Amino acid sequence: MVSLTTITSDFTIYSFFIILIIGTIGNICNLIAFLSKDLRTKACIFYMVCSASLDLFFSNFGIIIRFSTEYFGNNLTNTNRGICKVRGYLLVCLPAMASTGVLLATFDRCVSTSPNARWRRLSSICFAQRLFIIFMLFILISSSFHLIVYDIRNGSCAPSPGLAAIITFTINNIHAECMLLNVPIHWNLSNLTTCTETIQIYVKRYFLLGYEHISHHLWRIPGGGGIPVSSLEFEAVTVVGALNGSVSVYVTDKRSVGESSRLECPTSIVQNFTGCLSFIKENEYRLKQNTYTNTAHDLEYVLNVVMGKNRENLKTNQRVILMGSSQGTYLLQRYLHVTQESEQVNR
Repeated sequence: MVSLTTITSDFTIYSFFIILIIGTIGNICNLIAFLSKDLRTKACIFYMVCSASLDLFFSNFGIIIRFSTEYFGNNLTNTNRGICKVRGYLLVCLPAMASTGVLLATFDRCVSTSPNARWRRLSSICFAQRLFIIFMLFILISSSFHLIVYDIRNGSCAPSPGLAAIITFTINNIHAECMLLNVPIHWNLSNLTTCTETIQIYVKRYFLLGYEHISHHLWRIPGGGGIPVSSLEFEAVTVVGALNGSVSVYVTDKRSVGESSRLECPTSIVQNFTGCLSFIKENEYRLKQNTYTNTAHDLEYVLNVVMGKNRENLKTNQRVILMGSSQGTYLLQRYLHVTQESEQVNR
């Protein structure tokens, strides 16, 4: 019988190719239609051609980069600072530029039907080219801060928390606490005493002072195979502040990610590549423990420590909510499978 893990993995891989193929064909068909002799002289078509071209580049760039990173082991994004910064920058700029093209096409249709002749004159190729260049320059310049905030942090490409997070901390009296928990490197549930090696899992919570013992618990699980929870800092602070402390946000770095223990090498493989290769060869079994099942049991243990095994550390009206994104949703699916006999969370 085919396992659920195999089905999910195959579905994800095929979905990448389906989206890539359909998106590429759709955008090429749009370009063929828009560049026909009867249409290409219209201002709104100029905007749509630019939008389709940018969308074509974005879909291929984004999907191919992510696919090569997650399934072919290409970790240039997490080892090369330049690629890390450019990827973070383009993944913001390209969709914004493509959407702006559609917005400008809508603007052109509005002015072209205006009863005012002065407005109708704005619907021209010459004006469209100038306006498009101005908007594109604005997006490229206004998004350039991503080239600064994105960097390789703890072996992963992630943005810094940023000044906004620091300001929010101060103004809203939002505090943060963190801890490291020891877990078995392999969860042999039949006999945990056989485990002779442990690793550390990093856990952090954001809360409004005075509400930490009565607020609901929101556990935020990031996506990607190696995205650290530091990339969620601004989001966590914003949520706690917006909800006036009624919710505390909890985050945890998966094993071998961020501040949690690394499985492939005790130190950063970027800083000590040669030394890490010999370590990996001698400790090959460690990499085999980086599985979703072990990670799901890590999460189960962390929740037990924070809430109590039977939620005895929580009040009856406190809710526990798990929220994942991208690959984080699959981890939560695996977590629900391994904890089906218990009721740790509300949703």
